[in-house]
Amino acid sequence: MDDSFADLCEKIEKAVNDVLEEQGIYDMDSYGWLGPETVDPEYIGHAMWQLTPPVDIPVRYKLTEIEKELLLAGSDFEGLMKASRLSIGLALLHEGVAEDQAFGNDFFWLHYTDAMVKLNMAFERLSHFFVISVTGETFENFKKKKRRYSDLYNEASKILATTKMNRTVIMELVSTLEEVIQRILKEFRYERNAIVHEMGSRWGKRLKEMLEEYDSGPIPISETGFDFEKEVGSAVKHITDWYKLLIQASNYIFQIEYWGRVNARRI
Repeated sequence: MDDSFADLCEKIEKAVNDVLEEQGIYDMDSYGWLGPETVDPEYIGHAMWQLTPPVDIPVRYKLTEIEKELLLAGSDFEGLMKASRLSIGLALLHEGVAEDQAFGNDFFWLHYTDAMVKLNMAFERLSHFFVISVTGETFENFKKKKRRYSDLYNEASKILATTKMNRTVIMELVSTLEEVIQRILKEFRYERNAIVHEMGSRWGKRLKEMLEEYDSGPIPISETGFDFEKEVGSAVKHITDWYKLLIQASNYIFQIEYWGRVNARRI
């Protein structure tokens, strides 16, 4: 590899990490800790996931189907969160340029779409992890029984009730988790095809909106009334908020999974 290209890649990587730090978008591994050996009580679920995961790696015994699904769903979620964070960082890197261009910057919207797809997939895997943790059955069995997600919160409360946690704390944890997931479902969750279609048709929609404002001949783009800076800012807020909500939701779900194992005497 050419040294100048290697230097460029290094600078881009540093710039991405710097802008992520500025926005408070931290790597998932950094949550759960106030210091090298001090657990952060606000994100204790992430410390539980890192220190006592459902299955220790390397695996030294034959896993049950439940353990396999928990391991795969949890690992997929973690990997997708790391990947989506980098996509968010690349979008943030192009934010300023996109705000100054009439149709935005292609690279900004490319990385924005990429982040959306990955965050959507991460939520799917976290949902599977939650279902398996609470029900103790495979996700396929859960779907076959056509159970409702709302039932899971009651099951989660029962799991936490077996611990020494204060009942008020338990109710607050489960209630907050439900609020976070409902917000994700309402404001952020998309089918992947819908995401691709929305981004693919974006140029056409923006052009149509601009043309509708032409009363008598062409007018400067700056006078069309369309706020490109606002659009880009809204897009940035969307993906950064979604990432933080998934960090918050996983924090609660990791706690529920951990205490479920304690109750089942698997640890």
